[in-house]
Amino acid sequence: EFITCQDDDICLRLAKEFKFGLVPAIKAIIHDDAGNQTISNRTVYADDWYKLFNKYEKDILQYCGNETFAKHLNKCAVLYMRIGDTGKAKEIIRRSMQYKKTAKASLLLLINLFPSFISSRTIKLFYWLKWKASM
Repeated sequence: EFITCQDDDICLRLAKEFKFGLVPAIKAIIHDDAGNQTISNRTVYADDWYKLFNKYEKDILQYCGNETFAKHLNKCAVLYMRIGDTGKAKEIIRRSMQYKKTAKASLLLLINLFPSFISSRTIKLFYWLKWKASM
């Protein structure tokens, strides 16, 4: 069903049937960018993640809540932004904001609407301010 993220799919399917515990040690490293994946087609990577979260939408909403599902959608939007599909990214950001309006979703939407006005420095400043505010 998925070209990428098969591990996540099997974990989500197993979680519906079995209890899991926490292993308090790093056992794997997750690469959050398709450039570090075994698949080179970033469009397929973004599509698969979006399909995965859509497949488990009801379960994520029921057990994890709106905010968690919105964060997953934001991750998908970032993947689409990285491949230049701003239309799909905007669609997903708007959808995520229906579940939970977050500063990150707002920033992602602004980046999509006004890319020439928002630089990577602005984004870094935003995250630095967010980090300072949480201290």
